[in-house]
Amino acid sequence: MPNRFFHILLRAALCGLAALIFLPAHAETPLSVQDRLQLLYSSRISFDSRGVPKVGVGLMDGKETLRFRSTADVTATVYTPEERKIRVFSDREILLRLKSSAPGKCAYHVVLANLSARERDKIPKLVDLWKKRNVDVKIQRVGSILSLGGRIIDNTHFHLVAGVFAQEKEAKRLAARLNRRYDAGAFPFARLERPPSGEIEILDAEGMLLAVSRNLLILEREDGGPLVVPDCEYGQGFSDHGYETRSFKGALYAAIDRNGKLALGNWISMEELLQGTVPAETFALAPAEALKAQAIAARGHLIAKLGTRHLADPFHLCATQHCQVYKGESAHTSTTDAAVTATRGEFLFDGDRLVDATYSASSGGHTENNENTWPQPKNPHLRGRLDGPADPRFVNGIDESNLDAFLDDPPPAYCAGTGFNNDRFRWRRVLDAGNLSAKLDRRYGIGALLEMKAKRRGVSGRILELEFLGTKKSVTISPELRIRRILGNLPSSLFRVRPVTDENGTLLRFELKGAGFGHGVGMCQTGAIGRAMAGQNYREILEFYYNGAKAHKLY
Repeated sequence: MPNRFFHILLRAALCGLAALIFLPAHAETPLSVQDRLQLLYSSRISFDSRGVPKVGVGLMDGKETLRFRSTADVTATVYTPEERKIRVFSDREILLRLKSSAPGKCAYHVVLANLSARERDKIPKLVDLWKKRNVDVKIQRVGSILSLGGRIIDNTHFHLVAGVFAQEKEAKRLAARLNRRYDAGAFPFARLERPPSGEIEILDAEGMLLAVSRNLLILEREDGGPLVVPDCEYGQGFSDHGYETRSFKGALYAAIDRNGKLALGNWISMEELLQGTVPAETFALAPAEALKAQAIAARGHLIAKLGTRHLADPFHLCATQHCQVYKGESAHTSTTDAAVTATRGEFLFDGDRLVDATYSASSGGHTENNENTWPQPKNPHLRGRLDGPADPRFVNGIDESNLDAFLDDPPPAYCAGTGFNNDRFRWRRVLDAGNLSAKLDRRYGIGALLEMKAKRRGVSGRILELEFLGTKKSVTISPELRIRRILGNLPSSLFRVRPVTDENGTLLRFELKGAGFGHGVGMCQTGAIGRAMAGQNYREILEFYYNGAKAHKLY
């Protein structure tokens, strides 16, 4: 593809024409590998010969070098700028090294509201509200309109934007100020204005330079098998961050990330992607019907995210919890592969509307409303409810009046006693008051910590706002993920706080008792296991957690 055509497409995407159009499922996108990788910046995808969508998954970024191994010969596609293929022999290490680069130019938007296409009628009222607060706003469109298997899938969203900045720290500063003053739920969102560029060197095991490629370089095993990444970084920005050896089928590609460093991506079909995602997101030993439910939920969750994230990165989705955990070929198991195959092409719908089938590890017995967890409108498919038989004590959810009963005398729940995540159904933590006080004072200047209390809870009892009262000032923390992280990566924000003092009234520690693991929205993965053990099939499981949604096969 001529460079000029690529930049025309890129500018169109950056101007808010957030349409990621799928070709008919029986066709294969008539684009070269180079074209598809370049078009990652504009959030377009292609299809394999069987009509399955193919996506780029970001495995790592911010790197100076990348290492690979293979037990079979590898073809490297390099661009100088013309396309050229070279062979790298098997049983040798391959090294990619950044030779030179220029970072891209990003614009950081401060998003005040994220509205679905069906809620666009709320936009005028929100605009008027912020004008009364003397905040100028504009509307930006993200997401996509997809044609897949004869169905039109519209996951278009509208961002209400308060400001656009060249530096991310400036956007974060404005978002924090608006959140403190108006409880706005504002967040920064990056868009690419000018793509990065650079030169990537490929070297053999002896350090001999084989070629230099411009902007991207692609590696594929000639026998179609997996490539090994011996020091693959995972969990960036999350508590499970680390490095391990992982292997990946399909094409691995190196591109220049927004900061001018190397990014590693995996270009792979959605079904193969799911085979490396489902075992990373649940237990391979779970019952077959629970694994099928997980496969369909993960498939829909992937499609719902396309075009709405990583608009400044050379990939559609990332391999972390931010999108969905993906471990590649290394994670495959026979049981999870079978679940993906058995549900091939199935997605959840409510009528013509695709359901964003989000999920978490364990609800603790009660799921949560989506708008309490993320800055998004109420979703009728993601309503918090008891994950078990009705109990009159909790008919209206969990609050301060019945929290002790829920934690100490819990109602029957499908996520209890399954043999999976048992230690997360109910859990305890002890926080040293002195250490927590010092941490909070360094970050917020509160002085000595006097008290910690929940200011607001969701329908499941999860704390949405947590207040720390200090000798100098008080500070309120939200949302639930931030609360969990500041308290040492708690399993969930569904907990009660008991302060412990000495005989002189000096605060010694906080004793926490909590329930669940994760945000609690959508399907409870452990509850799905319990339901499968009780004889429910995958359709019944999904219809409960997503409020009547139905599974339909699109390819």
